[in-house]
Amino acid sequence: MHVGHDAHTAMLLGAAKVLSDHREHFRGTIKFVFQPAEEGALRSPLDDRWISGGRDMIEDGILQGVSQSFAMHVWPDLPVGSIGIHKETAMAASCHFAVHFQGTSGHHSAPHLSSDAIIMAARFVNDMQIFMTTGINPTEAKVLSFGTLHAGTVKNVIAGESEVTGTFRAFRTETVERITKAIADYAHSIACLHGGKATITQRTGTVLNNEASTVDRAIQAAEPIFGKENVLELEQPFLAGEDFALYTQHRPGVFAFIGCRPQEATSAYPLHHPKFDIDERVLLLGAKMHIQFALDALA
Repeated sequence: MHVGHDAHTAMLLGAAKVLSDHREHFRGTIKFVFQPAEEGALRSPLDDRWISGGRDMIEDGILQGVSQSFAMHVWPDLPVGSIGIHKETAMAASCHFAVHFQGTSGHHSAPHLSSDAIIMAARFVNDMQIFMTTGINPTEAKVLSFGTLHAGTVKNVIAGESEVTGTFRAFRTETVERITKAIADYAHSIACLHGGKATITQRTGTVLNNEASTVDRAIQAAEPIFGKENVLELEQPFLAGEDFALYTQHRPGVFAFIGCRPQEATSAYPLHHPKFDIDERVLLLGAKMHIQFALDALA
């Protein structure tokens, strides 16, 4: 509910119900994907990999026989009754990382006999932020943030272990690769400098690119539902991430943003805010959009 996936499920269920009830009126196959683990920030309990639900579904064969794909996300920046679509890039590659530093614990009175894992973590945080400022073209959109830092057990003992986790986003594959390499290089170098070791786990995200002809089909489907004036061409892609990007790597696809802010409101709580909410009129509009896109694609 904090980001609208309950609404997404309701819209797709509604579309599935209507299309199933009228199955005799169209030919072809429609797959309704209720995708697990879209954000994919946790290790799988099955194989310890950091992968998202999209990759799980693809590995299980969900794209077999599929010619094109469509997805939507509720968007509080847009009023209910509108829909926004990017012509090209919609979202950034969302990448997660965890760095575990292994040092040597000891008493604060004898720091020369220890290897301080907190200092390693602190230097890593600082150096990576400097790298993001000076190591990447400043005109390019990108962001790196740290989410957690865990280290130490008591105040007068040098920590022998620490772990830093975070995420970064970028729109260019080359930039994603460069930041990914920098995380590993900085972590290993800092750990070595302080007499420790570093273990790095990363999940590399994928840029979400919309395919031109599928975008045109989505716009065509949206206009009779929302009205031509309410089908918006979005210019700036979002630094948020979405693993629907994995589908568009393999099949033509389009990812749209459906307005969920009440029309009378000038602002709304953003996604992930504890007070985020939707105007529930979006549910019917979303179901109609799924239905129309599917029927047009099979026509």
